[in-house]
Amino acid sequence: MVAMEGNGGADKITIGVCVMEKKVFSSPMEKILERLRAFGEFEIIIFGDKVILDDPIEMYVMRTQLAKL
Repeated sequence: MVAMEGNGGADKITIGVCVMEKKVFSSPMEKILERLRAFGEFEIIIFGDKVILDDPIEMYVMRTQLAKL
């Protein structure tokens, strides 16, 4: 999931990552997320186990909007 938001002329890209919690803290995933954050152009929201297993996909967008508040 990718969304754009206004940021004073510069757009910031929001990336929603659906990943099981034990994988998000793995070395390869941390390196990937670290590289994305290093650009400064991305906001990363992680959807963990509960969201993946319990919520319908339609709710991910709502969670992304709430996370920005």
